[in-house]
Amino acid sequence: MPFNGGKIGVLNQPGVITAEGYYGMKDHLLYANASEMVGYGAKAEGGTEADLDVSGTTYRIHKFTTSGTFTVNQTLSNVQFLIQAGGAGGAGWSGGGGGAGGLRASVSGNNSGGGASAESEITFNAGTYTVTVGAGGAGGSTASNTVAAQGTDGGDSSIVNSGISFSEVSVGGGGGGSNSGTPSLGKDGGCGGGSGQNASAGSGTANQGYDGGRGKIGGHPYGMGGGGGTGAAGGSGEAQGEGGVGTQVDIDGNNYYWGGGGGGGAHNNGSVTPTSIRSDGGLGGGGGGAGYQTNGDGGGSAINAGADGSNSGGAAGQNSGGGGGAGKGGANAGGAGGSGIVFIRYVK
Repeated sequence: MPFNGGKIGVLNQPGVITAEGYYGMKDHLLYANASEMVGYGAKAEGGTEADLDVSGTTYRIHKFTTSGTFTVNQTLSNVQFLIQAGGAGGAGWSGGGGGAGGLRASVSGNNSGGGASAESEITFNAGTYTVTVGAGGAGGSTASNTVAAQGTDGGDSSIVNSGISFSEVSVGGGGGGSNSGTPSLGKDGGCGGGSGQNASAGSGTANQGYDGGRGKIGGHPYGMGGGGGTGAAGGSGEAQGEGGVGTQVDIDGNNYYWGGGGGGGAHNNGSVTPTSIRSDGGLGGGGGGAGYQTNGDGGGSAINAGADGSNSGGAAGQNSGGGGGAGKGGANAGGAGGSGIVFIRYVK
């Protein structure tokens, strides 16, 4: 039985908020404050929970690496969030790099995606919210100049409660375009996909991410466009089609970059002396592009770094929202985009 001041009290029940200073029993353990018992007066539940001290203020953090439910037991004000959508796949057969998923964040002193300032903090009323973590898009196939060679778009990430018309969404990344022909166009998304040769790159979403880079207009060897990142546009294939850098947001004490674009691929018909063409993935988990002589490195400084390019494009880091790197010329596939992530934090 719980007690207060030596007097027998009322047994705490799930969902009942007990006043500060009361003692409570759960699982044969004595808690000095019933609000510390998850399910017994907790403000909210869901995801992986942890506490973080920021300049003397303790925040409760809920991290979702997969889709789940966020249950709010009492109104939460001044809530900060990070919603990173899934990154797109890079193209196969020397196409463009995959665009990163869009980023929205409201952490004071940090930016949101697309160069925007931090968004306003929000309020959660009591209720049940569906948290969706966007999947990373598949890398393009080895079929040259076909739709199948394009990278697949990443999935949206969101926090939604349809009963009260609450919806916060980040848009999945746009797939990289194949090496030539109509499918060489980069796709639009949270961040735009890089394009193949002489084609338009995909556009990013305002206040979430940047455009992809354009592939080289003509002349071997070809470099293809890098996927857009949440912090910068993808590089042009006229130079090195590197993936755009992600955005650094410190919501969990790690100060990671989120949403790096995938590196573009490279192509040479063999009539030109090979030139070193390498396209790194953007900081924030972007996959490295497959190049000539040297391959692009995967983007680091992320929750999970992107893989380096080889003959195939490097996969983006899981839960980074990065875009996948593109494969090089020949039957080489693109790398998969990274899944997204959602954080919610408030003063404990």
